[in-house]
Amino acid sequence: GALLKKFDAISVRDANSGTIVEQLTGKEPVYNLDPVLTYDYMNCCDKIPQVQTNEKYLILYAYAGRISNDEADWIAAYAKKKNLKVYAIGGIQKCADRFVDCSPFEVLAYFRNAEEVITDTFHGSIFSVITHRPFTTLIRKSGNEEKLSDLLKRLELADRMTTKIEDTENINEKAIDYAKVDEQLKAHREVAKDYLRKNLEE
Repeated sequence: GALLKKFDAISVRDANSGTIVEQLTGKEPVYNLDPVLTYDYMNCCDKIPQVQTNEKYLILYAYAGRISNDEADWIAAYAKKKNLKVYAIGGIQKCADRFVDCSPFEVLAYFRNAEEVITDTFHGSIFSVITHRPFTTLIRKSGNEEKLSDLLKRLELADRMTTKIEDTENINEKAIDYAKVDEQLKAHREVAKDYLRKNLEE
């Protein structure tokens, strides 16, 4: 707390972090988007390559060891039923047809071409939003719940969350109004830019 108080400005990306900072410093921090969402990669970045695949696939984005055997079996059966291959990014998974080892920009390229996404991570959810994919976010009660639920609620995407892998089928069938999401992101990005300008120019 004593060290945090020495900062001229502090921003956070989620409410839980904000509460911690406020308790330690006595000051309410500014909420800003995660840096990955703050920049409009899909419209402003020319480093995202074209990825060519001759098969349709879903992306499973999770760290190794986080997808249980039962979840992996369900995902394998679900993908087979939909004639999709399972591409694992972020960690090797039991149910994966292919583990994709790729650069950060290639990650976005693979997400952009995916039919749908299953993830249990903060950035897997963000990459899905950036690339306008149908996605399901698995919430883990002892790990990612606070920051993930905060992010998705702020973007009015709370209905993409579940604790049960079986809900994926219904969730991923629901269309997302990405025009509405993009409007929110645009407004949040302006707040973040103003915050950076103000604090870098002083």
